[in-house]
Amino acid sequence: MRVPGVVPAVPPQERGPSVFPATPRRKRPSVVRLLVAGVSLLASACDSTRDDVLQVAARRPGPVPPYITAAALDAADTSRIAWYGNALQAMGEPRLQGDTRDGETLRFLWLRTFHRPMVVRLEMGPRACLVVLTIVNGRSGEEFGGVYRSDSTLTGLTQCTIVRDALMAAGFEGPSIPPNKRERDGSEWVFELRTAERYRVVVRWSPEISTRDRPFAGAGRAFLELAAWDHAADDPIY
Repeated sequence: MRVPGVVPAVPPQERGPSVFPATPRRKRPSVVRLLVAGVSLLASACDSTRDDVLQVAARRPGPVPPYITAAALDAADTSRIAWYGNALQAMGEPRLQGDTRDGETLRFLWLRTFHRPMVVRLEMGPRACLVVLTIVNGRSGEEFGGVYRSDSTLTGLTQCTIVRDALMAAGFEGPSIPPNKRERDGSEWVFELRTAERYRVVVRWSPEISTRDRPFAGAGRAFLELAAWDHAADDPIY
């Protein structure tokens, strides 16, 4: 019997096709499958991390060679030799020992107890010479600071040859370190020479006050004059 205003229910077997597609039921993964996938991801991450560590280790540099070795200086005071190296490193200087490139290099490292450390390097080529002056803040008797002054100029080869001759005339081929006693306060005068065939270093302590070593003070002054160092009354030579 049909009741007015009421839509009769259609039996399922008489209904037409639905306009909405049926949503397939997803199969829920089992706990075992989830554990296996997690273990696989973890193993892959471990392998990647291990490869990264191995690559970093391969790129890691070996021990840094010293600027000056005890054998080159005929000295057993390794702490003082390390002090020279720390100063040269603070000044951004290259290592000369073991450098076999062509040309000739002369270097004067001047470490005064109460004043700024400085270095003058001469790079002698076939026709010209590069003069590099570097001064850092601080005192040689304390920690080395940042760069205070850094200059480089190109000059004629003759000027650098005069400095080299003064160094040779001072007794550069003599003892690397003299037997004289070092005082607590003073200055270290470190001279280096490098060619493709040889390397030599000589150290003198406050040669200005030593009759025997005074020629080395003259050689050091020749380095400073060539580098156009501004000598002032509050920045003495000693």
